[in-house]
Amino acid sequence: SIFIALATRTWVTSLSIALMITTCYSNELARRCSWIYHIFGWFIPASISLIIYFSALFGPTEEISLLGVEKLGKIQVILSILLLAFCTLINTISLLRIARRTYRLRHDSTD
Repeated sequence: SIFIALATRTWVTSLSIALMITTCYSNELARRCSWIYHIFGWFIPASISLIIYFSALFGPTEEISLLGVEKLGKIQVILSILLLAFCTLINTISLLRIARRTYRLRHDSTD
């Protein structure tokens, strides 16, 4: 379930990158960069899931948390927050680039 939760974030970000490249550059470049989407969509959540798994396997088992995340563990919470922040940043940048490109296309067509 950790992998699925992380993969949904990364695949949404991969789709926003693909949309941004298609809108701002070209369809051909978006197709050539398809390996980037798969690396970001599969490799990053898989590696974070493995880090969480091995840290839970070899880490301390008794940990008292003030946040009530005893089941999750500190590593999972920290990595999930970092991944969410990174994905949110990339999605925001992609959205701004798409909006700027759309504005330029609309502005150029009125001139």
